[in-house]
Amino acid sequence: TASARIQGAVSGVGGRDAAAATTQQWAQLVAHGWAQAAAISVGVGGGGGCDVGTRLDEDKLLVRVTKQNKALSKLESALSLLELHTCQRRMQSICADLKIHSLQLKAVPPHYYSLTYEQRIELLDGPSTFHLCKTIVLENTAWDPSLGSVFDDGYPSNARYYAVVVQYQAKLHADKVLRLVRSWTAGAPKSKFNFQLCPEHVSAQLTGYKHNAVAPVGYRHELPLILSHSIAELQPCFIWLGGGHVNLKLGCSVAQLVAATMCRVQDVTY
Repeated sequence: TASARIQGAVSGVGGRDAAAATTQQWAQLVAHGWAQAAAISVGVGGGGGCDVGTRLDEDKLLVRVTKQNKALSKLESALSLLELHTCQRRMQSICADLKIHSLQLKAVPPHYYSLTYEQRIELLDGPSTFHLCKTIVLENTAWDPSLGSVFDDGYPSNARYYAVVVQYQAKLHADKVLRLVRSWTAGAPKSKFNFQLCPEHVSAQLTGYKHNAVAPVGYRHELPLILSHSIAELQPCFIWLGGGHVNLKLGCSVAQLVAATMCRVQDVTY
């Protein structure tokens, strides 16, 4: 798992020197771990023919294991910090390309999602809990690829998947999404539309982001974006969303987000 996390961090933007140093630490620790395992195997698992004097002293073994666990814990912390910094640099690069100049990125503690909305917005120094938003991915499970086309700006009128930005204090109205997308495809029967929350693993494959980390930009596969009209009416019109990492939150101007993504601002909540 740690090895996969190292590779993921290295593949991001920047952080290569830190990743190389961390990888070297990990390799040394793993090599040491194998040596420890071999010693334990000889000392403890040798059977009745093994001389008692060759066994590792239990107290010494406990000290070694404790030290190794502490080293592993430090390495895990270093990897988490590396992932966070790599994600931050990547998001800065993406938003710079999209001209989202209002971008703010803030790291939050691991217990962030156990906090109330009031505590979360206080951490982010936001104006109200209505400015806390999230991006979810919906799938049309009855999707017919033969229907629909694209608008003049390239926005698909009938995609299988849509990313939707809503407020935490609002509830997505799937029937409103159905009626909206169906209205974009003249003559399409209602039976060809059934929007459901996308399975978590499929969302991760499409966006490249884990649960509670989905950002409104920078997807692995292109997804059309819909933004709740209630968000566009906020004052100030600046929102906080997932930032690509579970411990990173992205703040930006709604107007700049809409301009950058060509998203549709529509009524899709209760």
